[in-house]
Amino acid sequence: MSQQSSKCLIHYTKETYGDSFSTDLLEQYKTYVQSAEDVSARRVASSRYLLTLNIALVTLYGIQSEGFVQSYWAILVPILGILVSGLWYQIIKSHSDLNTVKFQIIHQLEEHLPVALYAYEWQLAGEGRGTSYSAVTRIEKWIPIAFVALHIILLISLFWGKRDFLLNLTTVTTCPESTVETASNIVYSGPLERFTISCSYAGAISSCRTPDRVRGGL
Repeated sequence: MSQQSSKCLIHYTKETYGDSFSTDLLEQYKTYVQSAEDVSARRVASSRYLLTLNIALVTLYGIQSEGFVQSYWAILVPILGILVSGLWYQIIKSHSDLNTVKFQIIHQLEEHLPVALYAYEWQLAGEGRGTSYSAVTRIEKWIPIAFVALHIILLISLFWGKRDFLLNLTTVTTCPESTVETASNIVYSGPLERFTISCSYAGAISSCRTPDRVRGGL
């Protein structure tokens, strides 16, 4: 580190501070190293919580896709998942940036200690550039990115399922008394339970009902 940065960090010399300079410096160093470890612990705890939340949202999507609670509010599930995953990514980045600064300060403090363990370790690790060691946070950031991709796929499949379902309703193969020529005026009367359809026949108009359980998805 440069001499100027060291002067900004260390305000006193051993001569001006007193005999306890080395002891107090070591204690501050130990406290600061612990604060860096606490940042990593908070990052892990946040990631564990947000991972659980993402899994819960995916599970909720799976439940509603089975038709138990199907409705248009289900669109909010993947949208919420995208927002949570984006927040997760930012939390990982924030903790990573903070620890980067903290370890820069730790390296400066080590210039005034007998050994520079963290600085030497970082040097041997190739500064986390992936040659001999890849920083954990660089790998960890891919987890929320993967969940964003998953939630986008779920959102697209939800819209695609609604489209297919509505298209399927336009084709009715049987109806009482005659063969259906066209089906129109589809009226939704419940979540996949029963639909009333006006069926146009050759020379007559009547009404019929689809089976009680319609295969498809809203």
